[in-house]
Amino acid sequence: MSANARGLELNLDDALPTEGDILFAMQRQRTRIVQRMDRGIDADGQPFAPYSPAYAKKRDKSGRNVSPVDLTWSGRMRNSMQVSADNFRLGPGASEERIGLKDFKSKARQGRVGIYDPENAAKAEGHNEGTAKLPRRHFLDSSPEDNRNVALDLEERWAQRFRARR
Repeated sequence: MSANARGLELNLDDALPTEGDILFAMQRQRTRIVQRMDRGIDADGQPFAPYSPAYAKKRDKSGRNVSPVDLTWSGRMRNSMQVSADNFRLGPGASEERIGLKDFKSKARQGRVGIYDPENAAKAEGHNEGTAKLPRRHFLDSSPEDNRNVALDLEERWAQRFRARR
């Protein structure tokens, strides 16, 4: 925004989110999904369906928790969740703290949290959608509250970017 003798000029390109803004917000959403999984809660706020008795016995025998259902055996599916902005994808293990305000400056219009490697994507889809052998455990999605939080994350990031310009 600038002022001159002809009046106020507003460049709306500055208001569009950058890839960094979207990656930041999507990484926070990924964290919310993982925290829900840890509590055994799906994207709709409902508890995950319990493990089958045979699988619960196998988990218990191996020293893993049976409740809450957290969809974790080895951690590979959970750890393979990645975030993307338009066509740029961050690798597993990235954190929002490492996405600097001056990183990823290109404008972006779309963000996603997903699992892209075929083996873990198929496993996630089976849990998320349900199969003949697996109950639906709808974890990889966003709730209306998540959507509000993503909007707040974007607003926070946008404000940080504009404060940093001063």
